[in-house]
Amino acid sequence: MAHRSWLLVPADNDAKLAKVPAVGADVVVLDLAAVAERNKLEAREHAVTFMTKMQRQLTAKKPFAQWVRINPIGSPHWKDDLIAAMAQKPAGIVLPRAMGPQQVQMLAAEIYELEQGGPAAHNSTRILPQVGDAPEAALMISDFAKDPHPRIIGLSWDAGALAAASHMNTVDNDAIRAIRAQLLLTAKARGLLAIESPSGLVKRQEALEAVVNRARINGFDGMMARHPAQIAAIDKAFAPTEEELVAARAILSAFELHPEAQVLTVDGRAVDRIGLERARRLLDAG
Repeated sequence: MAHRSWLLVPADNDAKLAKVPAVGADVVVLDLAAVAERNKLEAREHAVTFMTKMQRQLTAKKPFAQWVRINPIGSPHWKDDLIAAMAQKPAGIVLPRAMGPQQVQMLAAEIYELEQGGPAAHNSTRILPQVGDAPEAALMISDFAKDPHPRIIGLSWDAGALAAASHMNTVDNDAIRAIRAQLLLTAKARGLLAIESPSGLVKRQEALEAVVNRARINGFDGMMARHPAQIAAIDKAFAPTEEELVAARAILSAFELHPEAQVLTVDGRAVDRIGLERARRLLDAG
């Protein structure tokens, strides 16, 4: 399953939910955290209805993974969000404002209990922490490099949310660039996906493509989107090239010949087990 394009959809917006099957995103994230306080319960109910309806995805442009973005841990809503989501067997949970690995461990423990007594298969639910959407969360990014929880599929963030929480006038500043680099390097060091922050650009197609291409060139594996019109640009930019696919096949072939090896030289480059996992992921997505 590819994880290039992640479409955030406010779960209380029926009009936007209705358009999801035709969008073609790799991942649809039903967003419970972005809705107004007065709509939290309604959003949860709409998310459950949507996930139930889309279990078979007969009308979808292409199959997509269903994820749920719950409210932050510490809010009065996150456990109810999680219980409702887990009853529908989501592919994963996006955790906003993740304050370090301990909060991920807390979430993972709750998921484990719900998997035991619910329809989701054991250890099937993954976690994507948003680790750079508040200044205090951004300061803990490096902690994820030590020993990330096995449920974590990658790291993401929200530059706009970080700028707003930090009273910055723009997302184009030294602090934002430093957080982007730290998130990217932390994810790469642990063999995790690095998912770029959503962009506010929608109608300015050339500007959007430039932002998406920059994310791809910098090493991100995918990108969040807040509008369906952004999906095509993301999928195009992050689609693997034929050269990348050939290199990935060579890596898999080398490790098949030496399955116990930790590091191998493939086409003149040293490749470790993390590089092997990246190659597998690329071929699965391609």
